[in-house]
Amino acid sequence: MRLVRWLLRLSLLAVLTGGTWILLMYAQQINYRVRDQSYLMSTHLSYTIFFIFALLLPIFLYNIFRNRKRVAALKRSFYLFTAFYLIMAPIVVLAFDNYLLATPHGITYNTFTSLNQNEIEEWSSIEKLTLDYSKESSLTGKGGYRLQFIVDSKNRDPIDLNNYNSPLYKKGQFLIIYERIASHGVPIEIARPLPKEGVDPDSLVAEIYQLAQKQKERP
Repeated sequence: MRLVRWLLRLSLLAVLTGGTWILLMYAQQINYRVRDQSYLMSTHLSYTIFFIFALLLPIFLYNIFRNRKRVAALKRSFYLFTAFYLIMAPIVVLAFDNYLLATPHGITYNTFTSLNQNEIEEWSSIEKLTLDYSKESSLTGKGGYRLQFIVDSKNRDPIDLNNYNSPLYKKGQFLIIYERIASHGVPIEIARPLPKEGVDPDSLVAEIYQLAQKQKERP
């Protein structure tokens, strides 16, 4: 019977955690979506924070409920819950506001440490796109090359859209952003050419570099 009770509790915890996690992600999508959006996504860090919050919240609430008839234990559980909430609440707010929104008219990118910079910046207000790369190491010693997709705009500091907490996950998503920038006549600079060897021709960095090179060769 004890095993059955534990399995039921774990199942309930999984349902509550999953439900809260999905609710937070859905609320973020609803809050920031616009009618003609091309892309709206948050980051791995934000989704991880949402999950941690969704996992711990029912645990703390269950402890309060379990200790409701024991004053000392209830007080201790309440203090722990208060500390948890005071620490996690601002972090969840920052995670909630960490997203990238692209539309036919412009782009909004809120980093994890920014807050309420929600105005859509027109594509034409981007001053420059700089392409560069960094060498990535691997256990085999045959590391690849990671694209640096650095956007300079009038209203904010340069930012690499392919940073390790980027809300862009797939090659196609970068190509959408690249095509939007290129179609509005934004200058595209290649900081340095790719090495002639060791670059996967099907990789993101190779494909973006190739597009930029073709653009430079156009009359």
